[in-house]
Amino acid sequence: MVGNRSYTAVVCPFCGCLCDDLRVSVQDGRIVDILNGCALANSRFRQITKHRLTRPLVRAGGSKEVSYDQAVDRAAEIMDSSDHPLLYGWANTTCEAQRLGIRIAEIVGAAIDDTSSICHG
Repeated sequence: MVGNRSYTAVVCPFCGCLCDDLRVSVQDGRIVDILNGCALANSRFRQITKHRLTRPLVRAGGSKEVSYDQAVDRAAEIMDSSDHPLLYGWANTTCEAQRLGIRIAEIVGAAIDDTSSICHG
């Protein structure tokens, strides 16, 4: 995204409280201001693009850039060949993505857990 834009009623996914009254200002594709966010929200939103991957990668003697279809296929192969898959994380993930993750866990017989079991709970 190029240009300036302000978003209202932004939901913060970082700690699990899901504060939904943030205002986020973006300039030239980078977050430049966050209103109504706590220290964690301000820090995380400002750092979110610093090390963000913009293309899917798979391991192949290092990291190799692939298409999204290839990345999804590889992820499916890994889960399908796993005896006891674990879907872990989810603390910075939207409710919609968590819902899909739970469904995937049910389909492949995986355990699912989030960071509340060790630090956010």
